[in-house]
Amino acid sequence: MCGSQSSGKSSTLESLSGIAFPTAEGLCTRFATELILRRGERPQLKVQIQPSADRTEEERIKLLKFCENQSEQRSFSKIIEAAKIEMGLSANSAGSKVFSTDVLRIESTSPNAPNLTLVDLPGLVCVNSPLV
Repeated sequence: MCGSQSSGKSSTLESLSGIAFPTAEGLCTRFATELILRRGERPQLKVQIQPSADRTEEERIKLLKFCENQSEQRSFSKIIEAAKIEMGLSANSAGSKVFSTDVLRIESTSPNAPNLTLVDLPGLVCVNSPLV
């Protein structure tokens, strides 16, 4: 899914997947989210962060520890917020970044899910800078 900032990408993915992606005015999606939907006998949710190649070894180890397995689906917005904090995108942390090149990978299994993989990416943001 690709488009301008606040053009409805996350809302479209929510409509397709049945999972409530966070939506808000302005900057919302700050890292790639890979949502893997699979049909299975019982509901299960597996969440992990795939660190980007530019992370230090220490950062990679920390991010790889962010892993959740659960049979009941936790609030998707809480998962997104927890991932933001782990990636250093929290508004409350000193030196926080605006975007992350890490990927949040979510595998959702349920009896009536389609076999489908969706990726939510940050919107295209145009920066007006004077030519020098």
